[in-house]
Amino acid sequence: MPTPGSPRGLRGSAGPGAQSTFHCARLAVGATLQLVDAVLTGTVHNGLALVRPPGHHSQRAAANGFCVFNNVAIAAKHAKQKHGLCRILIVDWDIHHGQGIQYVFEDDPSILYFSWHRYEHAQFWPHLRDSDADVVGQGQGRGFTVNLPWNQVGMGNADYVAAFLHVLLPLAFEFDPELVLISAGFDSAIRDPEGQMQATPECFAHLTRLLQVLAGGRVCAVLEGGYHLESLSQSVCMMVQALLGDPTPPLSGPMVPCQSALESIQSVRAAQAPYWKSLQLQGATPRLSSGTHSLEGRPSTLLPAGLELKTAAAHAVSALSSLLDQLCLHPRSAVHTAAALTPLDAALVLPPDILHLEGSTQETQAWTRPHESLTQDQALTPLGQVLYLLDKILDGQVGSGIAATPAPTLNATLDVVIRRSLSHGTQRLFCVTMGQLDRPPDLANDGRSLWLHIGGKEATALSMFQVSMPLHGTTGGFLNCVLSLVLPLAYGYQPDLTLVVLGRTHGLQGPQPALLTALLQGPAGGRILVLVEEESTPKFAGVLAQVLHGEAPPSLGPFSVPFPEDMQALMYLRQQLEPQWKMLQVTAPS
Repeated sequence: MPTPGSPRGLRGSAGPGAQSTFHCARLAVGATLQLVDAVLTGTVHNGLALVRPPGHHSQRAAANGFCVFNNVAIAAKHAKQKHGLCRILIVDWDIHHGQGIQYVFEDDPSILYFSWHRYEHAQFWPHLRDSDADVVGQGQGRGFTVNLPWNQVGMGNADYVAAFLHVLLPLAFEFDPELVLISAGFDSAIRDPEGQMQATPECFAHLTRLLQVLAGGRVCAVLEGGYHLESLSQSVCMMVQALLGDPTPPLSGPMVPCQSALESIQSVRAAQAPYWKSLQLQGATPRLSSGTHSLEGRPSTLLPAGLELKTAAAHAVSALSSLLDQLCLHPRSAVHTAAALTPLDAALVLPPDILHLEGSTQETQAWTRPHESLTQDQALTPLGQVLYLLDKILDGQVGSGIAATPAPTLNATLDVVIRRSLSHGTQRLFCVTMGQLDRPPDLANDGRSLWLHIGGKEATALSMFQVSMPLHGTTGGFLNCVLSLVLPLAYGYQPDLTLVVLGRTHGLQGPQPALLTALLQGPAGGRILVLVEEESTPKFAGVLAQVLHGEAPPSLGPFSVPFPEDMQALMYLRQQLEPQWKMLQVTAPS
């Protein structure tokens, strides 16, 4: 095992070992290309090339860092030449900088290359100035090389997720890739002696799930580094389970990015802002952290320091050792997705193995007492179906579901669903509503529910658990709202159950509710109930059911600039909520 200061080139250019290495390297490239062909021809939705040797350090004319052929770079070239792709996203989460991939594509605007890596002000291998945040590509490729240098060890789940939400995903959605390639190195996971990071295996399931909403779900992962066998094997399993559509386990530890991570995120956003509208609109400033680019002085110290580091490490190690037990305690539901739709919606085209529920809970009438509108016979049947589906989700018999509700009773139905969920043991209920919907007047402010209304008249934060955000429907405004507000709140809150409710005049375009629902599946562990008012059912129920069942959401199409008033509202809410919800932060505290 090489130390950070040891040479990492290939040795032994002659003899049986070299011949075996060459043969294995050819097989690794071949397997990667076969995977890309299978995904792009529709034979499979996604996949993992479980290959060695790795490839991301190898350069055009030189092997490097135990890498012979650059598997992912060759795969990207292959996808362009054979399949005619014009936009490919490469995500490199190995703990070492994949300088080989960067050098191959640094002037190519058809390849967006994102790499996070242990850097420590160039004190960590490969000791390159080219690994820093302000190296953004050359010529026409400027802005298509995205380096996020970690200047401390000990980065954990919150730091990795924050990097995706605030750096990678805004650029990726604006880029709109046709294929996602992952340089999947797991030396960035806990216990790895090279990385010395604290991210637990389930974090890689969440990262994979976030990438699956891109490129129509066409994701090809290729194994890179990883040198702690238990951590490596469990991290790979977590990623494969996500690729298969299994629910993501909850993330362990506090969802609070450390200061060093925020400094790196701030620096890369500033470096990339001149090239990406999404970052310009989010208020990225050209101010670069002096700590990120300074190569002088002693190496940085650990964050968090002292007792806090030991506590964070203990939490992460405990999470790793108990992960298999956790998976046994939270097995996949017998039914992945169920629907409770009225007979009028029977013509909808739904995935064939979605369960159609027609039952009704016996307690329906008891729950209608506070609401006169629900006491009518025509309202009792759909309410009973909704509660029956909700009970199946709460009991673990069904993973997720979608139900239609008459528009006049949607507010009352939502109130009943919230009260019933909390009475049945839900500890953290995240409710995301859109359209003409009112917050239940007696909704407690005790932390057991987080209410977020999208499409309100004005930006308000009555408390950290009751938030309203106006939105006028452009692609850019919607994406900024989801990535900069909804998902940071969701990951900070880590709900047991998420409700997504589409009311009248919600103003969202066709693919937008599907994308929102798909992205919220990760923080909720797949436990989502979608309520749609009946008039919107023909337009949205089909695609929402498909997304709940694991299919990728449709593309949003070209990026469009948000309205200025939407951006002002978003900035106001972030300023109000950042002290309580640390996942909203994109700059380090001064």
